[in-house]
Amino acid sequence: VVKVLSYDSVLVERPNADGSGMDRKEVNPNTLEVHWEIGKEEFEDCPICLEKILVGKKYMYTCCGGEICTTCFARTLRTSHRDICMLCRADTSDDSNEAHVARVTARAKRGDGRALCNLGVFYDNGMRGLRKNKVLAAEYYKKAAHAGDVDGAYNLGVMLRDAEGVPRDLAGASKYFRMAAEKGDTKAC
Repeated sequence: VVKVLSYDSVLVERPNADGSGMDRKEVNPNTLEVHWEIGKEEFEDCPICLEKILVGKKYMYTCCGGEICTTCFARTLRTSHRDICMLCRADTSDDSNEAHVARVTARAKRGDGRALCNLGVFYDNGMRGLRKNKVLAAEYYKKAAHAGDVDGAYNLGVMLRDAEGVPRDLAGASKYFRMAAEKGDTKAC
């Protein structure tokens, strides 16, 4: 919402982070540049309840990669549908590491950038029963970045900058940081 207060002042409003009210910022109408403190992970709408999802308050289904708010996820755990994805209706009763990795791998084989990045994270940190392998992590991050995943681009930039599993390549790191920044990742700036 934009309100003109005077020739010298414009008030810009938007919902605040916890959804309890509005953040207000007064700006000069000659520049109309507004810089909010929240970065790329502002808000998304939960496809179940349609409420804004706060940063860090979401759950991702490994079958389809869809995300819902943690409140809706907690509610589904108390129903008879707790072993069914609320978005694609896939059976999610097997939450073993093997099943989890298999579901993410299936999505990655279809070119899903988020899944490719998730596999990179699993190998980067030795998660979900996979051994830590920085070389494989970098490969998955690169595939994710080229599939349009912001986090994959950023993570590959970090690996190239810090020579983690790949030779140091500052020009390459800059390329992937720029790719992430152009898609809204403020950490990459």
